[in-house]
Amino acid sequence: MKMDKLATALRTINKSYGLDMTDLIILDDVAQKKRKGQVTIMEIVETSEAASPATVHARIKRMCNNQVLRKASDETNLRFRTLDFGATYHQMIEEVGQV
Repeated sequence: MKMDKLATALRTINKSYGLDMTDLIILDDVAQKKRKGQVTIMEIVETSEAASPATVHARIKRMCNNQVLRKASDETNLRFRTLDFGATYHQMIEEVGQV
């Protein structure tokens, strides 16, 4: 990707979806862990280097409220919440893919 397209994509993500670099790192952490199976909120909070655990947890909560991420109950342990990508995430990926 060329620098101008990257800049355009980042501007779109920020202006249209209100996400910044910290949010994008958290989304990447979720994507990386999802490749290996399910991922819980606490896994991301405890392992993400994007920010402090409290900030990561708050960011996840905000992204869930904005439907970028989606919480789901874990089938084996109802105390855990797994993360999946929400409708807004898929819309964002489609829009950025057109840049």
